[in-house]
Amino acid sequence: MYPISRILVPVDFSERCKEMIPYAALLGAKYDAEIVLLHAVNPVYSIPAAGGFGPLLVPLPASTMENLARRLEGFAADLLAGLNVRRLIYEGDPVEQVSEFAQKSDVQLIIMPTHGYGVMRRFLIGSVTAKILHDVTCAVLTSRHVTPDDGGTPKTITNVLCALDLRGPSQGILASATRLAQDLRARLSVIHVIAPLDHRVSEELTLRWRRETEAAARAEIAQLLSITEAVPADTYVQEGDVVKIISALAESIQADLVVIGRGRDETGGLKPTGYSIIRQAPCAVLSV
Repeated sequence: MYPISRILVPVDFSERCKEMIPYAALLGAKYDAEIVLLHAVNPVYSIPAAGGFGPLLVPLPASTMENLARRLEGFAADLLAGLNVRRLIYEGDPVEQVSEFAQKSDVQLIIMPTHGYGVMRRFLIGSVTAKILHDVTCAVLTSRHVTPDDGGTPKTITNVLCALDLRGPSQGILASATRLAQDLRARLSVIHVIAPLDHRVSEELTLRWRRETEAAARAEIAQLLSITEAVPADTYVQEGDVVKIISALAESIQADLVVIGRGRDETGGLKPTGYSIIRQAPCAVLSV
């Protein structure tokens, strides 16, 4: 993830998109990174009346592109004043445009909202965000499901919670969280969640297993902390549902950011647990 020299912010002109801009401004200023605002215009097709021809691409009028360029130029201009900002408009599928630009332009971080809202949609991720999380390999910072009444996105990150599963590239995840916390002078905490036993055993054996598993996890975390030279404020090892425990802990310690790994499933996409943490965490989530 480091060094961060280019940050990509897909822009759809929504309020939730604008609420992510303070994160881009904060990290862009901290790392002297270029901030790229990219708006992708869905192509327009015409279906001929007569058979024998497929849909035909209809070029967008020059006036439409000019209007979009003016709109993008003014988008969050006050929040990005004085920073290195590039504004681009591409025609094509938003997911393809964002993914291709991230790959070809050496983007280290994408910042975008989840686009969930309301009581019924607080556990949803917008289709574009979900596809980008699936397709890209760089780090992605997403927001929780805010509403206009929430007061917008905070402009500072003072409390970082790093979640480790101790099965994947935990050292790299912890290193990213540590570097970010150090650079932002933020408090760092570490959490590992132990999955409960999936079969019935005696209480004595359960307690023994719990003690041994927790001790082994703490020893592994201590080794990772030594390697990455991290000095967390607190280290937590708890047993239970991964998503619920991480979300509850993030809320109880008032974390501004949860850092998780970009664990991949058999399709190459983010694992369901990662999507669930992004959907349910009470703060922003950085998947690395």
